[in-house]
Amino acid sequence: MRLNDDCVRDILLLIEKSTDNNNLCVDTDFLIHNLTKYTEDEIFYHIRQIHKYDYVDFVEYADDNPYFIGDLTPLGRNFVDNIRDNKVWSSTKKIVTKLSSVSLPILSSVAERELSKFLGL
Repeated sequence: MRLNDDCVRDILLLIEKSTDNNNLCVDTDFLIHNLTKYTEDEIFYHIRQIHKYDYVDFVEYADDNPYFIGDLTPLGRNFVDNIRDNKVWSSTKKIVTKLSSVSLPILSSVAERELSKFLGL
């Protein structure tokens, strides 16, 4: 399966929105219910990827599928901060879609550069 940048963004933004001091994780049923434009398999695949890139604290598995997903790590928070704004995200996507695919670290780097441009840095 190919990495879907929008799916990664949507999962991370929903995890950020849904976790706090009292709720340190979300379950996949919650993500599946709230991210209906993606299949269950897509969500599971992207959860595994964001975990491999250390964007979330942990992932617990049941029957080889992600079940509980921990809060964002500092690296995950940095990524989300860079891609949260729709203008920055649109500009980032415009750049990365020139290629057939890019890794999450490259996507993060492009988003950071685009955010800096919007801020005039």
